[in-house]
Amino acid sequence: MKQLALLSIHDVYGDNLRDTWDYERSRFSNKDLVEAVLLLPNTTRTNVMLRDSSGRFISYKEVIPEVVGDAVASLRPFPTH
Repeated sequence: MKQLALLSIHDVYGDNLRDTWDYERSRFSNKDLVEAVLLLPNTTRTNVMLRDSSGRFISYKEVIPEVVGDAVASLRPFPTH
């Protein structure tokens, strides 16, 4: 398991607008991170990036805190539009 340092969510809206939100684990609670992941219903797993303290990508299956990994696992795997 690897410690989460940065959570990034990249969303694209119907009119092709794009937004990216970055959440540093040191500044947000586990509850805040889970709420951020589940905020928009069209977010997919491919739009959520998890990084460790050295900046490397980590899988939602091996992230600590596990509640964040579980939230990402509950999202749709791929965009469907």
